[in-house]
Amino acid sequence: MESVELTSDLTVEEVLERWPETAVIFRKYADACVGCNLAAFCTVEDAAREYDADLNCMMVDLQTSITSEGKSL
Repeated sequence: MESVELTSDLTVEEVLERWPETAVIFRKYADACVGCNLAAFCTVEDAAREYDADLNCMMVDLQTSITSEGKSL
């Protein structure tokens, strides 16, 4: 399987499809992103900006959820 690095220019949909465990983090920072019709078009950076979330904190939490292999945060 091809390795994909988490970056803020990935779409929300790409992140959720690759790492479903990140849904918890999107709910925390950008509640409507999970299940949104625009998730295929909005990047993580777009979501952070739209919800006035700190992109750096969001990225750290997303990465932590990915590397924790499904363990609770």
